[in-house]
Amino acid sequence: MLVVLDALHEITEKQGALLVEFARNVVYAKLEGFELKQKPELNAKGLGAFVTISKNGELRGCMGFVRSKLDLVETVRLASLAAAFEDPRFPPLTKDEFSQVKFELTLLGEPRLLSEFELKNPERHIVIGRDGLLIERGLNAGVLLPQVAVEYQLDATRFLDLTCVKAGLPRGCWKSKGTKVYVFSAKIFEEPS
Repeated sequence: MLVVLDALHEITEKQGALLVEFARNVVYAKLEGFELKQKPELNAKGLGAFVTISKNGELRGCMGFVRSKLDLVETVRLASLAAAFEDPRFPPLTKDEFSQVKFELTLLGEPRLLSEFELKNPERHIVIGRDGLLIERGLNAGVLLPQVAVEYQLDATRFLDLTCVKAGLPRGCWKSKGTKVYVFSAKIFEEPS
């Protein structure tokens, strides 16, 4: 049965669990040299997706797409491969490491541009733990997922500053004209421990 989804909130826990399992299977297939044929039957478009891989509680890779016009399953497939083999902060994942890593999938809703008025009082308009941030200025862009603010116990101002740094921009650049700040909601699915 094909399930048609049109919004982030319609993704169920069961579907999220299937997508996380799919992310792991995609990477396993690549490591073993075969193409994964079986895919979750989920028809959703317009959602971004990030795959985070951790090893012993430490980040091992995280890549994805804030926006995607592709089918969600294909977006997750591409994000999985990028997180495992293309994150420039880490060497490609190896077969030896595979059994030691944990996969997490963050699905992103459509980013919403914050107004100048909202940015004057970010604590009222950015909800820590719910909102992720995207900052764009010129050719620079940086994304931080909602769980980053929780993990590092950031308030909205520090979360904005850290997103600027992630974009390769100075702290406080979010206050400057010409900088676009977006918030997005997210749903997080992770493998069982």
